[in-house]
Amino acid sequence: MWQRFSESARKAIFYAQEESTRQGHNAIIPDHLLLGLLVEEDTLAFRTLTALGVDIDAVRNEVRRRMKPEQGLASADMTLTLEGKKVIDLAYREAQALNNNYVGTEHMLLGVLSQGKSEGAEVLTGLGVHPDAARREAVALQIREDRRTQDTGIHWSSLD
Repeated sequence: MWQRFSESARKAIFYAQEESTRQGHNAIIPDHLLLGLLVEEDTLAFRTLTALGVDIDAVRNEVRRRMKPEQGLASADMTLTLEGKKVIDLAYREAQALNNNYVGTEHMLLGVLSQGKSEGAEVLTGLGVHPDAARREAVALQIREDRRTQDTGIHWSSLD
């Protein structure tokens, strides 16, 4: 399942697992996925939000403030909640709709926004970030990246 994910998308899932563990949760929810997407600045998800004028630190802080830490022990076999699985499914669909042969951080961001039932999605929507605007910006950044790599002759297996 994860072989179609870009390296950056896989890292974001790893960071989401770390966030879940820090919060004492035993499963990964959409908010953990969003926070995982906000770790590395060179990803398309991060650059999309930045281009839309989002204060990344403010989003991180607000999402963490709204999350309820648990006292339980995090499981070594971290799984996705149903809502987390929905984000991944929506990310796959976004990749297909955009004719991409990989699932990147941009698709995961669109999955979080499209799923919409999380604190993170509410925070982003409250800042004026909606799925259509994020999709347009991600595609524009992707096109610019494609042109840049064509101009330099550098070819990447994925944009992340």
